[in-house]
Amino acid sequence: MTYLKIQERQYQQSKTPNWKRISLPETLFPVVENTIFSAVQVTQTGRSPLLNLKDVLAGKQDKQLALTLQQIEQYLNIDNNHMESFGAKFCGYNNSQFNHGILLHAKEGQTESIKLDYQLTCDNALLIDHHLIVAEASADVKVVLDYRSSDQAQHQHYGSIKVIAAPNARVNITVLQRLNEASFSFQQVFTSIAEAADVVVNDAQVGANIKVMSCVQQVDGFRANAATHSLYYGQQNSATDLAYTTKHGGKKSTSSIFSKGALQENSKKVFRGNLAFKRGATQAVGREEEFVLLLSKKLKSDSMPGLFCQEDDVIGEHAASVGQIDENKLFYMMSRGFDESEAKRLMIHSGYAEVIQKMNIGALGEIISSELDERINR
Repeated sequence: MTYLKIQERQYQQSKTPNWKRISLPETLFPVVENTIFSAVQVTQTGRSPLLNLKDVLAGKQDKQLALTLQQIEQYLNIDNNHMESFGAKFCGYNNSQFNHGILLHAKEGQTESIKLDYQLTCDNALLIDHHLIVAEASADVKVVLDYRSSDQAQHQHYGSIKVIAAPNARVNITVLQRLNEASFSFQQVFTSIAEAADVVVNDAQVGANIKVMSCVQQVDGFRANAATHSLYYGQQNSATDLAYTTKHGGKKSTSSIFSKGALQENSKKVFRGNLAFKRGATQAVGREEEFVLLLSKKLKSDSMPGLFCQEDDVIGEHAASVGQIDENKLFYMMSRGFDESEAKRLMIHSGYAEVIQKMNIGALGEIISSELDERINR
């Protein structure tokens, strides 16, 4: 049975989850017409062909493939057996029903840069994207995925990104989700990191009424590194659910999870930052830190850092902190001529500045700042 058939059967036979942490919308998993999501602009710098993933799995692009179909299906299955994923129903739906997806195979030593700009509209209101990024030894790959909406209709986004990083490869994935406040987004990222490879995942969850993100980084290589940088903004009455997990299997592997966010009135957020050290991951080092700024007393924020060890000779650090607008700082800024809303906006931005700097994404960081400005001022 083919990969697509297996995933479709998993989707059809699995029950719709009933999450306790947030209420899932009743309109989940809409029926997908046999069409391709067309409102996407692709910008590429590099020589590797960008292949249509669904065509590849159907055997339609064999001549351009440097990978076997068996290898591709093996790579796509890296989302198996991760309890931190959204579950069988979500994974099966995303993996079989996707209406846009690319396969990028960067060969040894190649440099690739890709940007996918998605524009959700009334005519393209459902996006299910599924991507496979394979970076061979010493390749350098940068991928940006920008999700936007051009109207105030409710849009649905389901995304899955899978990254295979061979020895000494460098991969940088940046997700910018800025859908309108009526929409919802479910995004998953899975990585597999070999010896001395380095994978960075930058996640900016700025828009959508319901935003859910799960990132699982598997650091199995000797001296491999995984970094996760997270930024989120919960507007009024929104729900945010974030889970960032790093699993260490390689000796002397390193990782970091760094997250900052702000929540408006009547919003709620659940954050889980997990560090897991498997047996054999001696001298591995993992750090996780989250800070959230509460802009109202009428909201709910749960932070659950987790540390799981099967190995003694490791370093694992985790921290979570919550703060509110400092009234003394606010008074000081207002005494210098700022009105209250502008002073609060600047204080919120100062909290985001550190994580944007860590993302190291150039002009895209300015776009994120502008997007935050627009939403904070509403």
